[in-house]
Amino acid sequence: MELIQKEGIEVAFIQEPYTAHNRVVGIPKRYRIFTSSVGRCRTPTVVINNQIDAVLTQEATDKGSVTRSNTWKY
Repeated sequence: MELIQKEGIEVAFIQEPYTAHNRVVGIPKRYRIFTSSVGRCRTPTVVINNQIDAVLTQEATDKGSVTRSNTWKY
């Protein structure tokens, strides 16, 4: 989280986050966290910038992969 704030990162693709009870922990609630709804999450996408329009597509998501659109809307 320190690096995200220091570098001004707007979207983070995180590998092997700390989890408890199949939920990602250690990320502030003010950020939007997108994860697979099946099993333990291994690759969440965290959207820091609230101006970014993001939506989770279950068809393109699973617990071991992250997908993203090449079209970002601000």
